[in-house]
Amino acid sequence: MALYESAKVKERMSIRSADTTFDTTIGNLGTQCDSEVIEKIRTARKERKLESLPPIDASSTDIPQMLKDASTDRVVAYMFLIKQRIDTYVKFKEKSDLAIDDYIMVLEQDKLLYGDMV
Repeated sequence: MALYESAKVKERMSIRSADTTFDTTIGNLGTQCDSEVIEKIRTARKERKLESLPPIDASSTDIPQMLKDASTDRVVAYMFLIKQRIDTYVKFKEKSDLAIDDYIMVLEQDKLLYGDMV
């Protein structure tokens, strides 16, 4: 299951939903961005010893919305990078990174509160 949401990518890019011109690019970037998000979570879980909490990977079926948004915003950022709109790229990339950091913070808080009980 993909983390990124293609329809939201198109919406944020102001691309009509019926326009398939960018579908391949969005799909390729989506796969890359999903991997980046999953890797950041995996690394944080390992470095911060959050192993007691459920891992997120491409086969997960219950993906938190904040991770879907993080991957979606990352795809949008890379789409703007392709279009050489660096200022907008930076905005969406930072938004994606913040969502991932927020998720990791939630994992850390859950570990502090529920660590041995999960």
